Amino acid sequence: MEIASIKSNYIKNQVSIKSTNESNWKSTLDDTMRAVNPLHDLNMKHNNLISSAVGSNDWSKYNEFKAKQNPAWYDLQNGSFTENKTYWGNMFEERMEALKEARHEDNQKEIHIWSKRVNEAVEGFKKAPGVTPYVVGLNSLESFAKEYEVDQASEGWFDSKWNNPKVLNEGQFEDNEWYKNAYMKENPELARKAIAAAKAYREPEIAKVASIMEEDMNTFFAQQSNSVSKVVSQDKEENNVSIINTESKEYVNQLSKNHIDNIQYPAQMSFLKDYTSYSHVGNELVEKLYWKA
Repeated sequence: MEIASIKSNYIKNQVSIKSTNESNWKSTLDDTMRAVNPLHDLNMKHNNLISSAVGSNDWSKYNEFKAKQNPAWYDLQNGSFTENKTYWGNMFEERMEALKEARHEDNQKEIHIWSKRVNEAVEGFKKAPGVTPYVVGLNSLESFAKEYEVDQASEGWFDSKWNNPKVLNEGQFEDNEWYKNAYMKENPELARKAIAAAKAYREPEIAKVASIMEEDMNTFFAQQSNSVSKVVSQDKEENNVSIINTESKEYVNQLSKNHIDNIQYPAQMSFLKDYTSYSHVGNELVEKLYWKA
């Protein structure tokens, strides 16, 4: 009986040790990835949402997540976030380029595939909500617009915030530091883990940049926290109502230092935005994007 008990305890201990070792290994791996790419956790969240959506055939949570990451590409339609005309305009341009390349190479199989995908983008554009953008080859000329049966961009579009390559190609209205990413703003502890990982695992030059960046990041999060939690008391005779001031426009210009390039989803990596996580990108390129003094 004692031998059986000893064997049982031994097996339990081995399982516990294995579980602990696996957990420690995963933690170390995650920290290593954060040290290279501070948006590692965002990429993991993105990939997990895709897996969940594929399994459940419910893309609502994924679309809600993407609407925060690429706000220029999504509009609310019937209470749910959905890809808008700007998104489908970008898809049209990308797919048309692939089709042109296939035609140049006279690759009939690829021509068939990309012709179908271009048509899908056109149909998506027609059905999508949102403002009508200027899309090269789709509605950039009146003849194109008639061919595809779509509207042309209005005159007002050309002087609006929508007339920006970053809006069409990346779904962003402005450049931001990586820690100002919507997911990081909601999960500041992950941004702090990324900084800590860079300081712990990277060479002295990068660790120094991370330390300097940490000061700006902490200032940003402090400003955001104060902006959200600040209570403004208004004396009203009928009811003394305290309201929470959630306006946070001021924090955008609070940081006077600029230790890294103001890059969030850079154009040179736009081809990765829907298909690959940044963790697959070479370390040298990622360093230039995120850990640059």
